[in-house]
Amino acid sequence: MKLSIHNQTSYQAPRTYFARILKKAVALFKFEPPELSVAFLGESEMKRINKIYRGVDAPTDVLSFSYGEILLCPDYIKKKYKITSSKQYSKQTQLLFAHGILHIAGYDHSTKGDEEMMRALEEKLVKC
Repeated sequence: MKLSIHNQTSYQAPRTYFARILKKAVALFKFEPPELSVAFLGESEMKRINKIYRGVDAPTDVLSFSYGEILLCPDYIKKKYKITSSKQYSKQTQLLFAHGILHIAGYDHSTKGDEEMMRALEEKLVKC
């Protein structure tokens, strides 16, 4: 499976983290879109896309699309999760990438039980 990373920010995206999580998702969920793309966007671009696709006029941390694209917003992630270290930031970004994969794989968090299950699966995908 091809993994593409597109970065429009100063965040240094470690491809190895995302490749490892994707490999685990393929093994655990038989998750195999032909290609998966992850893009790192600034807050204004994330806000624009969030408004178009979800009707929400604000940036968000992660958006995922069924055709195999995950969008992450590093600046918003740092603010929302009150990130103070690169280790925290790396972990949160990996969790959000896993979250996007789970949405593409058909999971959602519309109920409390679904949300708890997704959180557990995110941790499982990120765990080394």
